Amino acid sequence: MKSISLALLLLLVGCRTAAPQLLPTPTPIPEPKAIAFPPPPSNPVAPTPDPLIAQQVKRQRQAIEALISQNDALTAQLQAAEARAKTEAVVVNQVPPPALPMPTPAAIAAPVPPIPPMAPPPLVSPAVFVAPNADGVIDLAALSVPQGEPANPFAVRTLSADAMREITLRVGGIVGSPTPGAFINERLLLTGEVIESLTLERCEPDAAIFRRGEVQLRLPISAQPVRIRVAL
Repeated sequence: MKSISLALLLLLVGCRTAAPQLLPTPTPIPEPKAIAFPPPPSNPVAPTPDPLIAQQVKRQRQAIEALISQNDALTAQLQAAEARAKTEAVVVNQVPPPALPMPTPAAIAAPVPPIPPMAPPPLVSPAVFVAPNADGVIDLAALSVPQGEPANPFAVRTLSADAMREITLRVGGIVGSPTPGAFINERLLLTGEVIESLTLERCEPDAAIFRRGEVQLRLPISAQPVRIRVAL
């Protein structure tokens, strides 16, 4: 019993409440100070504009004004053209068509003259057109037609060497002028002229056309001459 009372006494002594302590007084927060701005100037100075920018603005304004005036002028022209077209259409519709003259009785009774028949065109014998072969030879002797035989350019005939002769022609170039010509054997030959019984009939950009009787020969421009065999 005494031990229990002693234990309770010790417990009570240990649970004694400590004396209260005072908290420190909080530090007052200072009020914010007002920011003082400098007063505005009594006579503000306007910024100086850039002369380049001012010049560009002026040019743009002038260009816009020119486009507006041009647009107005075109609009006025279109309106005037439309009004003129409407006026012309009204005038055309109001003009009556011309009256056709009435035929007289004499003209009605007169017979219509007959149309004369057209004469047929004259028959022209076709010309034989030949060109050099792979060896640069034109054999006109093989195209010669004996008396009494029909003309056949595809017929192959052979003549002896004594019955024909050989002509050598070289076309060096073509001359384009009011009177065209060709350089034949280093000589200028005009159309209509004759060389070695061959007549220069016309000139093409790359060849000369000759005629001998009913045969036309086409000699191209070449560095090598063309050998032409002609019957005597």
